Amino acid sequence: MITPASLIEKSVGFLQLGGARMALLDIESGFWGIRRQMEALIGDRLTNSVLQQAGANGGASFAKSFIPTLDQTGASAFTACLQTYQSAGFGEFKITILDWPIGRIRVQANQTFEAWMMTQNNQSPNAPCCAYTAGVLVGFVNIIGERQDVVCIEGSCQGKGDEFCQFDLLPAEEARDQEVVSFSLDPGLGRQLNLLEMLFERMPMGIAIFDREYCIQRYNTTWSDFSKRYSPPTGTPLAPGVGYFDHLPGSEQSVIPLFKRVLAGETIREDAMRFESGGIVSYWDVVLAPLIENDNISGILNVTTDVTERVLLQQNLEGRVKERTRELNRRQKISDSLRDIISMINSNMPLETLIDRAVKIAVRQLGAAACILHQFDIDKKTITHLASYKMESTFEKGETRHFSELKVSGADKYLQATLERKPTYTNYGPLQERLDEIRQDPTIPESIKESRIALRQRFSGSFSVPLFIQDQVYGGMVFYYTEPQDFSDEQIHLGMAFAEQMAVAIENARLYQAEQDRQRELQMLLDVAATANSSLDFDETLTKTLDLVVDLVGASRVGIILLDEQTGALTPHTLRPDQAIDPNDLAEIITVCQTVIASNEMLYVSPDIDKNLFEPGAILPVQIRRKILGVLVIIGSQGGEFNQEQLVLFKSISDQLGVAMENARLFESAEDAAIASERNRLARDLHDAVSQTLFSASLIADVLPKLWKRDPEAGEQKLAELRQLTRGALSEMRTLLLELRPAVLVDTDLGDLLRHLTTAFTGRTRIPAKLTLDGQVDPPLNVKVVFYRVAQESLNNINKHAEATQVFIDLQCTEKLTKMEIKDDGHGFDPQAVSPENLGLSIMRERSEAIGAQLVIQSDVEAGTCIELLWKDGQE
Repeated sequence: MITPASLIEKSVGFLQLGGARMALLDIESGFWGIRRQMEALIGDRLTNSVLQQAGANGGASFAKSFIPTLDQTGASAFTACLQTYQSAGFGEFKITILDWPIGRIRVQANQTFEAWMMTQNNQSPNAPCCAYTAGVLVGFVNIIGERQDVVCIEGSCQGKGDEFCQFDLLPAEEARDQEVVSFSLDPGLGRQLNLLEMLFERMPMGIAIFDREYCIQRYNTTWSDFSKRYSPPTGTPLAPGVGYFDHLPGSEQSVIPLFKRVLAGETIREDAMRFESGGIVSYWDVVLAPLIENDNISGILNVTTDVTERVLLQQNLEGRVKERTRELNRRQKISDSLRDIISMINSNMPLETLIDRAVKIAVRQLGAAACILHQFDIDKKTITHLASYKMESTFEKGETRHFSELKVSGADKYLQATLERKPTYTNYGPLQERLDEIRQDPTIPESIKESRIALRQRFSGSFSVPLFIQDQVYGGMVFYYTEPQDFSDEQIHLGMAFAEQMAVAIENARLYQAEQDRQRELQMLLDVAATANSSLDFDETLTKTLDLVVDLVGASRVGIILLDEQTGALTPHTLRPDQAIDPNDLAEIITVCQTVIASNEMLYVSPDIDKNLFEPGAILPVQIRRKILGVLVIIGSQGGEFNQEQLVLFKSISDQLGVAMENARLFESAEDAAIASERNRLARDLHDAVSQTLFSASLIADVLPKLWKRDPEAGEQKLAELRQLTRGALSEMRTLLLELRPAVLVDTDLGDLLRHLTTAFTGRTRIPAKLTLDGQVDPPLNVKVVFYRVAQESLNNINKHAEATQVFIDLQCTEKLTKMEIKDDGHGFDPQAVSPENLGLSIMRERSEAIGAQLVIQSDVEAGTCIELLWKDGQE
């Protein structure tokens, strides 16, 4: 039992028992909170392990401080320690077996604080949970017995539903393969332990915590060591509060997606994950888990294990296996190499694709370390790099350029060998001597010396085979080798045969590509022509055409500047894509365009870095029949060039634009003329028909009141005449509206159309016109229009020529037949003596023939006229 004399208050807030500082804790809130945090951080198993060791250290510390205050040793001292532990509120303990010196001690416990806390918090573990208590018992017995080999086996446990908790203390050798709690003497037993700190600092894995803004909040020593090893010198030094990507720049692309998934609630595990920051590559087994506080994700837990060495060893082993496999299969691949090239000869693949494939085949099937294909310009004695490839991967950034420089520096030598059609083999000589030569060579720019040295260290020699196509030098294939330095006869003969077949394949691809380019240019021109003439709207035509030019030639912008014929001024009209242009640049462009108009020739401006010109430009006059309409300006992409074929294509496009612009302008002029003509016709019709009718009606209306007073019967006649005139005017207006709105003509019944015509005719001419309708069937639209126009033309002829006193119109309509008859009692005419064109008769016949109808005209001098129109469904 702990007596008041045993527990001493040294000072305010300082309790001491023997040599140990003591504290009174709320076990449930304190210990349980620590356990839950640890479980969330590292899981149940590691939590129990840490608590067991913490209990053992705590029990040992207590026993060391408590025993000197007693006069007891051995078994009685162990019993006293256990009673004190019980008195402190950690549970009820009973010793059922006590074999001292330590053979076996069995302790049964009821309501240990750990089992009790599990029950209080509704937890049901699958294994014993009294890890701390088991550790305390181990600490007690080892210190009292002056041993370090006594372990504890947890048996039953109330936390998982057993009747009581049971602990067996026995030597480790008797425990065999059972799971035990062991004792490890810690020289720091006297100090206060913070379990979470011990875990965080001593874990062999790197542990770090980041907040939601990816700032580093906390990390252990292992994570700090990893950082020192792999963080780039350009990053911000590691410290709490530093941004993760400030410390490890360049890792955003691969890491941010993972962090976002964790902040969404996902736990991520990655094995052998590749990580790169500042050019430093490493590999990690990673666990990323969300940190949850009050049901909200407050940050990210990062647990990492460095597996870089393991992965690199594995990659090295895999590389050696691959190298061995390649060596075993090389001979078989060499025998297949020519077959692969021959299969490409007639494949009709693009030239660039064929060249890329060819150099890859050369590398893989001829056993080369790398292959380069050059274009030789015999006149200029220069070499242009076309394609490069090295074993298993494309060249790293910058290597291709340096390889090209490597060969161009020996252009004369390789060019001469190619002209003589001789294969060339070069041994770079002893490595160190050659490296010294490079370092001391004043002709090699300092900027590429290090790259040149690196290449010489990798490759010891080269084998070059010339390519000829129809006696024309095309280029050279260069094979760089590492081992062996000497090439076998088989490799040399195969390389030469390979180059010969490669030359044929390249020529075929070049011819095929030239054909495809011509077809593409023709199609491009057809598309521009179709687009330019697809609309007669001037602005729409220009916009669509310029958009097509932008897409087809990859231009950055294309514009049209129009020429004012009256003033000669140039005005920007359309620019695609639409964008603002600096006024100074615009003024300079217009000045150049005026030069182009004056010369009437295309101007091509190539990029010139010295003049701050980074884009190619083509400026062409747009004209038709030597009449300049404006200027077409085409600006290419930055760093690009326009070839001769494209410039020829631009000329054709400008010609098509000239035609399209002229068509659009002519259409606008024709449309204006048509509008003016229609307005004049409408004004004339209003004057000849409605205006005169309304004037007559106005006169009658003026005299009608006086006439009515004097002669009511005459007044009644004038009133009827006035009604007839107003009805006629109304019908005339409706007829004009039908002319102006064809849709109304379509929707109106044929009988109603004829009714409007006869009413308007009577109101205008004062000639009675009687309309008879038989049947309610409306004929098809085209038939209806012809019948309406024939009736309209007939009534106009009667008004102008017949001097008739009466007109009769009879219309019969059935599903299969439509018949119209128009009669008058006028002067008539001799059909043989009068030209049909004079009376519009030819127009009537043309309209009738268009719908397959029969038109019969009967007339004689002083005998009137009868016009009959007959249409039958299905009649040709």
